[in-house]
Amino acid sequence: MDVFIHTTLKIDCMLALNKQAVPSMNIIFDLNGALFNTLQDAHGKNTQAIKLTHHIHIMRLLHDCLTHGNRLFAVSQWSQSLYEFMSDVPHIKQILNLFDDIVLLETVGYASTDSRVFEHLITKHRLDPRRCIVVNDSPLHLDAARQVGAARNIICTTVNVTKVRQELEHHGAL
Repeated sequence: MDVFIHTTLKIDCMLALNKQAVPSMNIIFDLNGALFNTLQDAHGKNTQAIKLTHHIHIMRLLHDCLTHGNRLFAVSQWSQSLYEFMSDVPHIKQILNLFDDIVLLETVGYASTDSRVFEHLITKHRLDPRRCIVVNDSPLHLDAARQVGAARNIICTTVNVTKVRQELEHHGAL
């Protein structure tokens, strides 16, 4: 006995099976400036202390990025000792654990404005630079990212999760 499938049901099933996933983006954050603020001493100089700003909003943003299939990376000027210290702080550890990789500049031996930092990350993880979005607080760092082909950049001079979210939506990551 033959069983007939209604044509529209068959088409709907075929579309569901053949639905192509939207390619994910690789979002490269600068930890200090884009996600965390550096505290300043009484003389206006940056200290090694880091102030977490808007923890809940940052966590929601990063989770939304992951939910949309994106991969998260970070490049940071943090020293190894500061990174280890911050990794022990529960709220910050939650954030750091969401990243596929965090490149500390002192461990790779490049300055933050050196394009080899981004080249290192792209090569290490076999990333397509055209699928990378760099979120940073410095135009010089963004220029370094552009030199390796990361044309999608977001400048964030203060921790502004709303602006970063809007820009990621604009670039198709959210």
